[in-house]
Amino acid sequence: MDAWGLTDVGLIRPQNQDSFLIELLPETGQALCVVCDGMGGAQNGKLASAVAADCIEEMIFQQMSDTTPTPEEDALLPGQVLRDSIRLANAEVYARSGDGDRLMGTTVVCALVWQGVLHLAHVGDSRAYLYEDGALTQITRDHSMVQELVDQGALTSDEASRHPERNVITRALGVEPEVECSQSERPISAGAVVLLCSDGLTGQLSKERLTAALRETDFYDLPRVLVNQALEAGGNDNITVLVMQPGEEDVQRG
Repeated sequence: MDAWGLTDVGLIRPQNQDSFLIELLPETGQALCVVCDGMGGAQNGKLASAVAADCIEEMIFQQMSDTTPTPEEDALLPGQVLRDSIRLANAEVYARSGDGDRLMGTTVVCALVWQGVLHLAHVGDSRAYLYEDGALTQITRDHSMVQELVDQGALTSDEASRHPERNVITRALGVEPEVECSQSERPISAGAVVLLCSDGLTGQLSKERLTAALRETDFYDLPRVLVNQALEAGGNDNITVLVMQPGEEDVQRG
């Protein structure tokens, strides 16, 4: 498994409130990548995203290291681990906010590769995409006001991308005592690219520009190229880009 990431403060914000992590365990075929986009202003947003990323990392790798599932349990374990880790991260960020007395929260998108299957969990509008066979597919659905309007048929996707309230999210970690994450899973093929990002990237670059960059850029150059393109397009927010690419050994099922 190859993975690489980059984060940038952008051209407008005084501080970078994004956090990301990459953890690879090639001997087990497991890999974890996380992107968090904090909110709450200055130190609060940065703290929220960092706490969430750390909690998720600790919980997932403790569970993965301590548990040897039976074949019947194996299909259920990754999803349960993701849910538990996000539940723990939510509780920790909420506690740090003084039980909601001060604004602190974060989005999160997690990608966990487990025996050739890509497991995803997310809260908010940080996204995951899959680039495979020359096509780019968004594989998470934003928890946002404009996404709800798109689902209702009140906005087109193109209108949503320009809507003045496109950054208003409907779920975040740490805002309430409990949070519901969205989950999915799919087989992943060798050579496919998983892109995780904060909305500082997708708010600046269209799907067409993302696709062109993935098609034309070497894997290890992708974070730098995409961040630079987002900066050139305005850099209105913090920008975080993380890419994962499995090899043949990573997609073989146990």
